[in-house]
Amino acid sequence: MKKTLRNNMLSLFILQGSNYVISFITFPYLVRVLGPEHYGQIGLATTITQYLVLFVDFGFNLWASRRIARAGSDRQISTLYWNVMAAKFMLFLLSILIVNGIALSSSRLQDIQPLLNILLMQVLGTVLLPVWFFQGIERMKNVTLSYILARGGITVPLTFLLVKDNGDVVMAAVVQGAGMLTAGLIASWLVYRTGIIHPANVRPKRIALSLRGSLPIFMGGVAISLYSLSTPFVLGFVSDDHQVGLYVASDKLRQALIGVFLVMGSALYPRVNKLFKESRAAGFAFVRRLALIECSVTALFSLTFFALAPTITHLVLGDKFDDAVGIIRLMAPMIFLITTSVIMSNYILLPLGYAAIYARLPYFTGVLHLAYAMVLCRAFGAYGGGMAILITEILSFTVLFTLCWRKGFIQEVFRRA
Repeated sequence: MKKTLRNNMLSLFILQGSNYVISFITFPYLVRVLGPEHYGQIGLATTITQYLVLFVDFGFNLWASRRIARAGSDRQISTLYWNVMAAKFMLFLLSILIVNGIALSSSRLQDIQPLLNILLMQVLGTVLLPVWFFQGIERMKNVTLSYILARGGITVPLTFLLVKDNGDVVMAAVVQGAGMLTAGLIASWLVYRTGIIHPANVRPKRIALSLRGSLPIFMGGVAISLYSLSTPFVLGFVSDDHQVGLYVASDKLRQALIGVFLVMGSALYPRVNKLFKESRAAGFAFVRRLALIECSVTALFSLTFFALAPTITHLVLGDKFDDAVGIIRLMAPMIFLITTSVIMSNYILLPLGYAAIYARLPYFTGVLHLAYAMVLCRAFGAYGGGMAILITEILSFTVLFTLCWRKGFIQEVFRRA
């Protein structure tokens, strides 16, 4: 393993470790102080904000990082950087109009409109934090530094200082948004410090090229979000804030475990692309090693998460969230299912040029998810939301595995040279 890859892996483990520690400190405090209902309000607002983050990212974390990894000079990287940043700022301005238009058109969302506008700071922070740039040049330690400085120095202390009871839900949103915005500002300064980025022309044609190139990946992300982000949104309309709070709190625990592997995968993505470009055999050999390790570990995590669900709920969420035990158990298998699906889609299909399939496949599962999620959430509340997302992840895994098997990719992964 080369030094740059080792450094990236170390940076990402530090990043995820710090995120886990910070979340472990603030998340249990917030759910206890705000309670299921008010935590459900900020959870619904955060879900909508995540849609906006997806919109301004527009697939650049994969598309632009791949282009940077294959760029031949600093001049090419600079041109790509400034045109992608211009595209992201345009999308951010559109997101301001979108979020307020949605809030004004729905009486259900008017109550959380102040939270939505505050959390736009988080969207702006995402624009300013070019993860795709640091992925492409394989210097993820800069992202790690930005997150640790911002979240450790702002999010943690201000959460305990300013959020004291369930009436402080607006302040909780301010703290969350300010932390991400600060991370973005620090990252922007670190981009300058790399010495790679120089002034370059920003042209409408190049902006359009960036948007067009990343569009298939963005559409794939939108399709995935139809089930990964839509469940709290559906619950917010067919149920109440209490049920939203139960689901969001349970899902937060699940995301904390999966995040370890997804963040690691983001660092490996440029390396996988380089290996497949050099040699198909080298690419599949790397994927084989990754799959053997990751699938074994995530299967163990899933079993442990299921078995210890009552203990985890009591220790992390508190007595007000006893009804979340069943939801957490439903989510336990997803630790294995999601991470394995990412291996098949991001490390096999995308590097081998199947971006169109990557974009189309999630629509099938996403549209189906919306249909039965509405029924299950209306009938069973947060538990129904957990049932819906588990069904969808099983379906998504099955479709991806079948596709990769029929094309011979699974066999090639485990075929030793």
